[in-house]
Amino acid sequence: RVLDAWPANARTLSDSDTVHVVASLESRGGNENHALELYRQLSRHRATRIWSPTMPHPEIASQVPGRTIDLARGAFPAEGVLVLVGHLFAVGDWLRQARPRRIVLNVCSIPIEAALNRVVEIEHCAPGCPLELASPSGPFREHFGLPGGVETPLVPIERFERTRPRPATGISPLVIGRHSRDVPDKFHPDDPALFRALMRRGHSVRLMGAALSLAPAFRNERWPQLGLLPFGSMPAVEF
Repeated sequence: RVLDAWPANARTLSDSDTVHVVASLESRGGNENHALELYRQLSRHRATRIWSPTMPHPEIASQVPGRTIDLARGAFPAEGVLVLVGHLFAVGDWLRQARPRRIVLNVCSIPIEAALNRVVEIEHCAPGCPLELASPSGPFREHFGLPGGVETPLVPIERFERTRPRPATGISPLVIGRHSRDVPDKFHPDDPALFRALMRRGHSVRLMGAALSLAPAFRNERWPQLGLLPFGSMPAVEF
């Protein structure tokens, strides 16, 4: 949907044709990975740049030619199409000086209140600029009554294909894994009880990004099947 404004046979691109993906890239999380995959896919078809309002994580900087927004140096996406991913960064300082011809706000992982606040901020900083919302699914869009289209989350599934053959017979205990940033609001209050129930059934639970958030819930318990790992302690594919 980001590309639907261009003719398919366009050969030359000006600054006004460039797609600018903007996301906070200082860590490796859902929004960051979404922005990286969006950049990779869009750059196959159109001139695309990826920006971060803060210094990108070294691992991200080694993978893509990202740019850091620095208003004092005049380094910011000034024209073209802006694609904003996530909400944990400010846009007002540089967006007031930009002249985008279209803005796409990705609301795939934004609380609806934060998405509405971002819309107000955009309308204030770039009045009159066409704004489109990209929802993660049709039911999500319909539930909140949002305009715009649907952008299916871009997960490179092929990276996570099974590398070992499945057992020919028998049923073995499961290893139930979860990967997220290590913040309390990534977990439901009933999650510790759920994980205990799974382990009582003989399964293992490995949670990367729970070393701080869930440690208090299991402080006085011993579960050999439980692994609470720091966020980013290993690559996602290896995990």
